[in-house]
Amino acid sequence: MKKTLLAGGAILGIIALIGSGGYFYIQQSFSKSAEEEITAAAQVITDREVETEVEEVSKESNAGGSEEDMDEKRIQKYVHLMTHQKVEAKEKWGAVEITPENIENLLTIVEMNQDQYEHAEYYKEVLTQWQKGDFSNAVEVHNYIWQLNGGTVGRATGLLDEAEEQAYIKKHFKD
Repeated sequence: MKKTLLAGGAILGIIALIGSGGYFYIQQSFSKSAEEEITAAAQVITDREVETEVEEVSKESNAGGSEEDMDEKRIQKYVHLMTHQKVEAKEKWGAVEITPENIENLLTIVEMNQDQYEHAEYYKEVLTQWQKGDFSNAVEVHNYIWQLNGGTVGRATGLLDEAEEQAYIKKHFKD
């Protein structure tokens, strides 16, 4: 009986270790791919702006638009995931690091697609505030977007203190 319990405990321990390792790997991979997607979408928009400016100057009309712009749900997702770095919540699934580049890229995407986004003004206001280094709205932003997407678990309850945020950054973004 004792051997069976020890073997069962060992197996559960191994499964837990593999599961937590897999979770950490997925979190790291998602964070990198999200940042790459944000950067790529912003670059497409920036390239399109340059093409448009060149087109207007040269009066040529061969610049074609790309459909790689982000839809509004994706903007919501990335803004929401960025708030995870700043807020306390019982559950957090996914993370995108708050960096000046990510903020600037999302702002560029929102500004270029503001006619298509129902909440464009809200995103611009939030991202502009973050651009200035003011994240005091992170709980409200998290919960607003969480609610827009039908959130039921993981409501933000407060801001992390500096030490908690640094621990979160180290865990999710620094290898």
